[in-house]
This record gives sequence, C-alpha cells and structure tokens, in this order.
Amino acid sequence: MEIYRCLDTINPTNEQVILWAYDLDLYLTDQDEDLILHSNQYLAILCQLACDHNCPKKEYCFSILKHHIQHLLARRDIEQINEAVITIAQVECVSDIDVCDWRADFHWIAELITRPRKLNLEDMQNRRLHYWY
Repeated sequence: MEIYRCLDTINPTNEQVILWAYDLDLYLTDQDEDLILHSNQYLAILCQLACDHNCPKKEYCFSILKHHIQHLLARRDIEQINEAVITIAQVECVSDIDVCDWRADFHWIAELITRPRKLNLEDMQNRRLHYWY
C-alpha cells in the first residue's frame, strides 16, 4: 500500500513548492502536478531547485522548467518569453552545468524569436544547443 500526502493545491506558494520538491511522498495535486508549475511565476524557484543536488526532485524540476519554456517558445508569446528571460537571468545560484547550458540556449533562442535575424551555416555550427530535443 502506497502512502503519500497531497497538498491539493492548484496555486502553490514558493514555500509549498520547496516542501514538495524535498519530499518524494508529497504531491501538489493528485494528478498533473507538473502542469500546475507551468507558469512564469515558478521559473525562479524551479531553476534554483534544478541546481540543488540535494533536491530529490531536481531532475523533475528541471524537466518541468524545460517543458514550460518550450511551450512559451512554441507559442511565440513575446511578452511571456521576455518575462521568462528576465526572471531566469535574475536567478543567481545557477551552479549546475546542465542548467547553465540550458539557460544559455534559452537566451539565444529567445533572442532569435523576439528579434529575428538571418542565420547562416557558420552561426548554427558555432552554436551548440544542449537541451532542445
């Protein structure tokens, strides 16, 4: 018999997100909890958690972060993309190399979407994208 706890919230605070991230038996909701965190308001905390090697849900937080950003970029929502760029740039404790690489890729792609320009083969060969598949 599996025992778990559920906060049963669709609008968690950052404190609740932190509690959830450090407890493998705690859920935000009983289903689709990752979708609840698909909001720019959670970008900073997800980025911090994705960098914390002591966080049991580190990889899950990183996957939610990547998925949310991929949706923003696919929708070409310039306002939301610009907000995400600012929020992610303000996160100071990005110490995880994977998150650092992903953040650099995101900034590059966001710039291309918000300020389109012509690319040549050399530009693309010089730019190694890490986490966009």
